[in-house]
Amino acid sequence: MTNSKIKQIFLRILSIAFLIFIIFYVFHKDYQSILTSLSQISFWQCLGLLVMGLIYLLLDALAYYKIIHTQYPAFHYKQAVEVTMLGVFANVSTSTTGTIPLQSYYLYKQGIDAGSSVSTMMLESVFHKLSVFLYASFMVISHHHWLKRSIPELLPYIALGFFVCACIIIIIVLLCTWNKIQHLFVSLIIKLPSSSKWQQRKEKWINQLNDLYHESKIILQDHQCCIHLLIINTLKIIFDFIIPYYCAAILNINQLSFIETQVLSSIMFVIIGVLPNVAGVGPTEVAYLMLFTPFIGHVHASSTLVLYRVADYFLPFLVSSYVFFKVQKTAQKESQS
Repeated sequence: MTNSKIKQIFLRILSIAFLIFIIFYVFHKDYQSILTSLSQISFWQCLGLLVMGLIYLLLDALAYYKIIHTQYPAFHYKQAVEVTMLGVFANVSTSTTGTIPLQSYYLYKQGIDAGSSVSTMMLESVFHKLSVFLYASFMVISHHHWLKRSIPELLPYIALGFFVCACIIIIIVLLCTWNKIQHLFVSLIIKLPSSSKWQQRKEKWINQLNDLYHESKIILQDHQCCIHLLIINTLKIIFDFIIPYYCAAILNINQLSFIETQVLSSIMFVIIGVLPNVAGVGPTEVAYLMLFTPFIGHVHASSTLVLYRVADYFLPFLVSSYVFFKVQKTAQKESQS
């Protein structure tokens, strides 16, 4: 067994252990109360939750479809759904490291240039982050007095999260649009160690930066496409923010209004975007409990978190696993024929 395979197995085991630890840490104190709260959910309410999780995935696929179809008109929405699901599967199974490689390989098999596909995936991530930041900024500004009155002790952390998120977006946007910044990053990469292993990495990263800059110029010049991407991503995240409200509603938790839930959920997404995660776990649980517990209590916050993660994490992973093995089986048949 090679060192790389041993490393992959170790990282998988570490990810599973971390996931178990997070679940235990979050729910071990109040698990009986949480189970009692969840037991009142009906079959139809549970089905509604699952449908909402699937709709979010379909909206996510719509954003991928828009940005790829603009450059490759032969690209279909069904393929966008598959590339979205492959991203979800890789995000969990490889702790995010294999997300873009798996998606770009799939797109390459569909006839899309590898460099172009990587850049496109990164650009869609930029539009997603920008949509989250703009919507969350609007919600925080319009409800600043409510937040200041309700959770003044959390405002410094929220402000720090917004600052870091803004910095990340600005750096990525400048990297995509300003050749001087691109040249700066290239010069920094060149200064890295010159061993054969590092040389391959340096060449790969420099090529990716060049492709990203080239693709960005094409997409960002299409103003209509950019507006559509911002609209789609905004609608996608607004719909995702409805899920916590629905979770609270089916558990008869009514301390927060629909708009207040949107405010807290948008802040949660900003914080998630700046915290490190392992297999998609960690930042969501921390941010959700930090923001919702002061309003609805730890038991209710934990109960709604369980439901939210079923729709937002576990269901997408199950669906994406099916899509991954289906795509893999199709690829094997094509290679044999």
